[in-house]
Amino acid sequence: MAKITWLPSFETGIPDIDNKHRGLVDAISKIEVTLGSKDINGSLDLIKDFLKLAADHFVHEEAFLTAIDFPRDEPHSATHKRLLAMGMETLNLAKGTLDLDDVKRRHEELIHFLLEDVVKADAEFKS
Repeated sequence: MAKITWLPSFETGIPDIDNKHRGLVDAISKIEVTLGSKDINGSLDLIKDFLKLAADHFVHEEAFLTAIDFPRDEPHSATHKRLLAMGMETLNLAKGTLDLDDVKRRHEELIHFLLEDVVKADAEFKS
């Protein structure tokens, strides 16, 4: 199973956004611990919590981008919507199984979800 830890390269230089990103990384780490103890139901609850944190983060980040007149705020918002839809699909698929390996695969999809936002999408406004 892939693991994620906070890296300096994830920093945007915007404290509020970086703190929310750290919270998302922490949420992913909690899911990893729960999956390591083979607690599928507990991991599903934590995945729900992760998606709620992500949705909240996206709202705050989009408000920040609007406030600074970021020229690509609409495509960035569309990326957030796509990532949330992907996350919800991952959760729904994970809910439908009692197979720990399948839930672990879904967890890895959430890691990719997080990296897609923190590393790729947010790199557009980092500078």
